[in-house]
Amino acid sequence: VTTAVGTVTVLPQPVLSLQASSLTVTVGVPVSLSAVGCVGSVAWSTNASGATISVTPTNPTTIYTATCTTGPGCSSTASVVVSVGQVPKLELSKVVSKSKAQLGEVISYTVTLVNNGGASASNVVIRDSISGSQVIVPGSVATSVGSFSLGSPVSRWTIASLPAGVTATLTFSASLTGEGIVYNTATLPGDTNTVCTTVPVKFCKGDMILLQLNAPAGYSTYQWLRNGTAIALATGSSYTATEVGEYSVWLNQGQCPLGSCCPVIIELDSVPAYTVMPQTPSCVGGQPRNDGRLTVMGLGKMVSQYRYVIAEGSSFTVVNPVTAVVPSDGVLASNLIGDRTYTVRIYNGLGCYRDFIVQLITNCSCPADVCVPVIVKKKWVVIR
Repeated sequence: VTTAVGTVTVLPQPVLSLQASSLTVTVGVPVSLSAVGCVGSVAWSTNASGATISVTPTNPTTIYTATCTTGPGCSSTASVVVSVGQVPKLELSKVVSKSKAQLGEVISYTVTLVNNGGASASNVVIRDSISGSQVIVPGSVATSVGSFSLGSPVSRWTIASLPAGVTATLTFSASLTGEGIVYNTATLPGDTNTVCTTVPVKFCKGDMILLQLNAPAGYSTYQWLRNGTAIALATGSSYTATEVGEYSVWLNQGQCPLGSCCPVIIELDSVPAYTVMPQTPSCVGGQPRNDGRLTVMGLGKMVSQYRYVIAEGSSFTVVNPVTAVVPSDGVLASNLIGDRTYTVRIYNGLGCYRDFIVQLITNCSCPADVCVPVIVKKKWVVIR
């Protein structure tokens, strides 16, 4: 008689449950999933394995399933649902009407805010800051939604609610009050946009050009350029320009200061070549009157931007001259004495000037007798 003993092992039926670090998240936020109670191997519906995995759901609702296996034919399955909530997605942009403008000119800015998300954005505040040498024109501000609080140098555009898919705009104008580069920056948490405009720095013809250019400190490399060409040995944080042209700087091999690549432009300025037309004084009883006139021509249409001084003589010797605005009709003087030489000096807004010497001649004497031959012809008329 042979006796054998058989052993039967009964494995416990696995009891599995799933846990998530969060059941509701926003788009792009990872979630940690854990299998609890499994003493075997865990396989997930994402093709991952292990007791804990990380997922980043994108769909509004996602079901994650895990299977715990403890032996042949011995397994259990559990699921967990993770929802993705709809959130706003704001995108900010800004443009300027001109990248180059003249001193005193008015330029305009447009700030655009778009909600490309799936939910409305609430209590949005955009900070808008302007650099020096520009002033926001009163009454030029317009918003499609929200309110604008004017400040110096930082203003605020506040939007109580911006629905999904809606675009909001802010526009305003600024007057340029100084030369160089002016910046305007719109800032939203996590998003900054900067634009710039160059106002040329002008020197009078004949003056020495010396202009120090400064770049922000703290960069490892600098390279100054003139008209797009690198300047030899100009690799410091500052450079002194001595001639006309467009100057820019590369920071860390190509980066522009403050995120905008406007150059500093140096130009020469002068008063245009003009003419002063004299009008001879009139005569009364053979005596000249003091009504000689000088009229300027050739200054263009905007003559009021120039100022003038008249000095008697063939050279300008007036110390600390008191200037006057050139009148619209161009008449600089109408009460001058004849038989005199006058020097007219005209200045532009920069202080550059040009001189014109003119003679005012008086002629009140009778002209000399002139003999003129006269031919008399007789014409016969026959009457029948």
